[in-house]
Amino acid sequence: MTRNPIAVPDHAEATELIARHMSALTGTEIGSGDDFFACGGHSLSAMKLLGRLRRAGLDVGVDTILTHRTPEAIASAATGIRDAESPARAQLPGEGVLVDFSGGDGAPIFCFHAVVGLAWSYAPLAGLLDDGHRVIGVQLPDAETTLSIGLDHDALCRYYLDLLRQVQPEGPYRLLGYSSGGALAHTIAGMLQQDGETVDFLGVIDAYPSGIAPDTPNGLAAALDTFIRHHKPDEEIPELPGDGGFGDIMAVLEHFDDALIGEMIRAANAPNFSQEEIDAMKDASGRCFMIHMTATRSPYTGPVLVLRAGDTTDMAGLNWEPLKAWEDLDGVEPVSSHTVDSAHLAMSSVQAWESMAPVIERHLVA
Repeated sequence: MTRNPIAVPDHAEATELIARHMSALTGTEIGSGDDFFACGGHSLSAMKLLGRLRRAGLDVGVDTILTHRTPEAIASAATGIRDAESPARAQLPGEGVLVDFSGGDGAPIFCFHAVVGLAWSYAPLAGLLDDGHRVIGVQLPDAETTLSIGLDHDALCRYYLDLLRQVQPEGPYRLLGYSSGGALAHTIAGMLQQDGETVDFLGVIDAYPSGIAPDTPNGLAAALDTFIRHHKPDEEIPELPGDGGFGDIMAVLEHFDDALIGEMIRAANAPNFSQEEIDAMKDASGRCFMIHMTATRSPYTGPVLVLRAGDTTDMAGLNWEPLKAWEDLDGVEPVSSHTVDSAHLAMSSVQAWESMAPVIERHLVA
């Protein structure tokens, strides 16, 4: 039996269809201009929405939903029609390194990836901040580019800084980093100050300062080993070689399996990935860990906002005290803080962003 092809909705039909499915998934009446994520949508419901829209004949990807966010804008992207009052998003430099979650002409806030190399963690933030702020995620470049830069934290930060300046040639700059992304933001803040620029806002989400690791014997590799053992209690894991360097890191990465990487990717609000893409994320995590090991102390001076996880169970055994690390750091003051009722890996959930976004907003306009 021959199946009839699905008729592709026109722009008006697509807008109504998207709004209807968004409303069903969020339990909220969503209009053509309402932001899906601000109305209760999250990464899982975005994936459900993606499946429904594709079955209805709309050619959309998860990036379409995460970046366009409203029924009207998603319909425009899917049908090739753009509202004259809604300017097209500029193509950002870096071929996917920079991801614009907001669009428009607002002042950028650059948000740096954590260890999986993705910036999708920040997608919900764009819908929770005022329109005057433009949320731009910074993602790890592809393997070839990363290796050409060198597995060096400062070199990667300088690469990111060059891309940032293509979007915003001069300050004041606003920087935010989650987990290991906090060290990236901290280092770049110091580089900007050394270049004579102004940093208006530095925020870190459950992150240590650049060049400082949890108070664990043998440093970062041992901390990661403790983290993995906590999440894989039934697996027999050999002891680390004990060189305190790349040998230990490589040994740790041997036990970063699909399930643990998948947990970290889900925490990053990322879309579902194929096995090939999961493998690529494991490779990216390895590069991120190696790069993070080379981080040095940042010369940044000035205020910092530390958004910390109130639940430390998923960081058990790490002596995880990022706030204390910032408070003990010379030249960084004042240190403001906000505690979120969340575990570390859930700090990019919609619920966590709903707690953090108003605090970030107040510091951005201060």
